[in-house]
Amino acid sequence: MQSYVHTAVGVLGVVLNEKEHVLLVLSRHRGWEPPQGFLNPCEAPILALHREVLEETGYRIRVRALTGVYHCVNDGVPIISICFLCEACEQVTTEVEESLAVQWVDRENLSTFITHESHLLRVTDALSGQISVSDYRLRPFALNHSAKFPGGQDSS
Repeated sequence: MQSYVHTAVGVLGVVLNEKEHVLLVLSRHRGWEPPQGFLNPCEAPILALHREVLEETGYRIRVRALTGVYHCVNDGVPIISICFLCEACEQVTTEVEESLAVQWVDRENLSTFITHESHLLRVTDALSGQISVSDYRLRPFALNHSAKFPGGQDSS
């Protein structure tokens, strides 16, 4: 009998400021990346996104658009990641415990900061103006399937 493996659901926010710089956090294990995290039980994705961005960066955000849905299997656990393009509204705290550092990075330098290929893919997709649906493997990183669709509308 095969055991049931729960699919983890995560959210990722590509947060922009008024200069169109991207907000990145320094994680303990993966280096610089956009703010992200997993949903708590019974939590809605948009609420999880607001919570995770605030916990990791100290910023409140406004969601502009859904930019991608990604699937991979990491250490035997299937993960669905829902990605959003956001704008920073206000910084409510500078005391952030979940990140080692928080930094705004211009678009041209993203690839020098973000070394985790799947995170760079999600950020690049979010900035492209299209909605992406992708299935990939982590090690070695490779897209198994990817499709692009016209971009979506703003939402709150």
